[in-house]
Amino acid sequence: MSISNLPDRGGVVELDPLARCVSAFQRRDYASAHDAVVDYIERVPGSAAAWAVRARILNLLGDAEAAIESFEQACALRPDGFALRYRLGKLALAKGRYSVAEPHLAAALNLDPTNTTVRGFLGIAQFRLGDLDKAAENLSSVDVPGVLGRTFKEIAMFVQTARLPAAKTNGAPLLAIIAAHGDKAEPRVWYAHYLEARQKYP
Repeated sequence: MSISNLPDRGGVVELDPLARCVSAFQRRDYASAHDAVVDYIERVPGSAAAWAVRARILNLLGDAEAAIESFEQACALRPDGFALRYRLGKLALAKGRYSVAEPHLAAALNLDPTNTTVRGFLGIAQFRLGDLDKAAENLSSVDVPGVLGRTFKEIAMFVQTARLPAAKTNGAPLLAIIAAHGDKAEPRVWYAHYLEARQKYP
């Protein structure tokens, strides 16, 4: 959502709060930008875009919980907004709010079924919630880093950020390794568990 292009979704737009928000944001004065976008929301409460911009600013201010709530308001106003669903799901996932992330990522995937990044994030949320069958289904079609030649921390980083390198392997076993051993597993240990998990999720 562009910070400089807030469309009117619910009434007459008054430019002053928007101009103040953009100016403050460009100066990285996020507290003032937040005050300005709140002023705009009070005047145009039906603007999903404004709620989304508020969420972005709140996250930059370090208030992830309030950012999630603001994104939820934006999604309620525009339930068919792919970017809103995706950004809410991604933020909630990053903050360990898996039960919040899962339905929004599922909705985003429904809006864009070929988006492998969203599918990967959804699979991770499902795995963290214990829904291994759905996680395996989603992650098996996502490119994740190959095991050989990688340290465990590199694998965890790539899986958790849903990066999609060329090597093709099954995501569910990699996540099974992470869940079983955290970041303390030695390569020979997690590789053995990888082979074992591949038998369960061929």
